[in-house]
Amino acid sequence: MMTDHFLTATTEAVTDEVTVLIAVGEIDRDSTRVLAESVREHTGRWIVADLTGVTFCDSSGLNYLVQLHHQLAGRGGSLAVAGARDFVLRTLRVASLDRLFPLHTTVDEAVTALSAC
Repeated sequence: MMTDHFLTATTEAVTDEVTVLIAVGEIDRDSTRVLAESVREHTGRWIVADLTGVTFCDSSGLNYLVQLHHQLAGRGGSLAVAGARDFVLRTLRVASLDRLFPLHTTVDEAVTALSAC
């Protein structure tokens, strides 16, 4: 588990190819490194970012998600976001990130969609 004053992040391997990144707290300029450190060892093609517990995400957080998506796309995979709520969900949509990677209601829904790829 990686932690920062305002953010904790853990990962859970679902399969060899799919990992769930569970973030809780605020994603900002100072805490994106926590996310990066959490997935540093991930070698699979897909990551589901579980943002159910995320209460804030600024442009640095959005930029990190885009970078992570591009990194995974280089391996033939992608990022999927699950559980984003209220402010975070609106922020992702306003930034049109739902055009870059899918936004799912639940982690199970995202894992099922990625597993079908």
